[in-house]
Amino acid sequence: LDRVYAWILARPKSLTARIVYAGLQISYAWDARGSGWSNSVTPKGWALFFSRLNTAATTLRDARQTGKDSPVWYEKMLIIARARSLPREYCEMLVKQAREK
Repeated sequence: LDRVYAWILARPKSLTARIVYAGLQISYAWDARGSGWSNSVTPKGWALFFSRLNTAATTLRDARQTGKDSPVWYEKMLIIARARSLPREYCEMLVKQAREK
């Protein structure tokens, strides 16, 4: 995470660096949650899970400021949306936007 964050600092207009960082945060979130059933996740595990997903989402939203676009950006946002149990309409909107690009 530190190396990729340093990449972002060194190249603030790099969409790829931000997407990679968000992807790492998503993986890190699932690491905190664990692979068990939801009722086996500790309160601390849930807190870390959502905190790290929020960091990933913020990173991806910030990536939009680069003025660049990537289908991987939409993939990562959909992963976050599903992990957060966001409404189906939001996910469909992301898919529609991706198809229009």
